[in-house]
Amino acid sequence: MAHDASRHPPHSHDEDQLYWFPDGPMTILVGARRWLVHSSAAFWFPAGVVHAVEPVGAGTTHSIYSSARLRPAGERWTRPGAIFCTPLMAELVRYTTSGSLTPSTRTACHALLSELVQHTQEERASLMVPTHPVARTLAERVLADPRDDTSLADAARGAGISERTLVRAFVTETGQGFTQWRAEARLVSSLSLLASGLPVGAVAERVGYRTTSGYIDAFRKTYGTTPAAHARASTR
Repeated sequence: MAHDASRHPPHSHDEDQLYWFPDGPMTILVGARRWLVHSSAAFWFPAGVVHAVEPVGAGTTHSIYSSARLRPAGERWTRPGAIFCTPLMAELVRYTTSGSLTPSTRTACHALLSELVQHTQEERASLMVPTHPVARTLAERVLADPRDDTSLADAARGAGISERTLVRAFVTETGQGFTQWRAEARLVSSLSLLASGLPVGAVAERVGYRTTSGYIDAFRKTYGTTPAAHARASTR
């Protein structure tokens, strides 16, 4: 089904859910784990997992529900996570949530979508966000302005806590040290800027890179393509 984007407080479903917000990023909260998810990614919620969703901005969200008996094989699908929404998957999701399908057509679409999801890569356009109050404040500063270069030591000093506590919060809650997390946050933030048509050099500057070449190299290492190629693909 498709709905106008709106915030959903903590809830769960009896069925597996594939959730996609193609019109912008969204934040996802599952227990103590928090993600920022770019529009190129859909989010997978196994049945029974309590989660909250908040699209960032207006648009249309798409949800597809299916029985847990039909989920793809493998441990990966027993836990929530973001997956890359390929162009074919995107069109199939839009078609399936159009609301005008016969039961047999909808069943066929769900079967094809399950096959596509099975072979989809986990998406690097999502980012774990810490929930520790000070770490989260620092993370949100970076997300609001990727050029922000506040150090971990300065953030800890300003909050009256030890730097070690803040280091531990990032590693425990995101799986990354702060420097690595900020580098990834800058790349994730750049995706929507590229999709908006902003030149690569301007995007590099907006997300905190001193040189365009440094941004291009980091982008290629993470996503396996160049920013320009990604921008062209996102507008097809």
